[in-house]
Amino acid sequence: MCIAIDPFSRRVIGWSAQSRLTTDVALQVLLIAVWRRKPDGKAIVHSDQGFQFTSWEW
Repeated sequence: MCIAIDPFSRRVIGWSAQSRLTTDVALQVLLIAVWRRKPDGKAIVHSDQGFQFTSWEW
């Protein structure tokens, strides 16, 4: 399971549950979060998780 949380509101803004955590799952959650929040400008993304967030696509 991969979850995106807005640190300001502490609300879940994107999530996905798959049998394996891959880069595609992480990217899907990021796209869902951006789609739901519709930021006006740049957004800061922080991750302290594994290899999915070190890929070229990320």
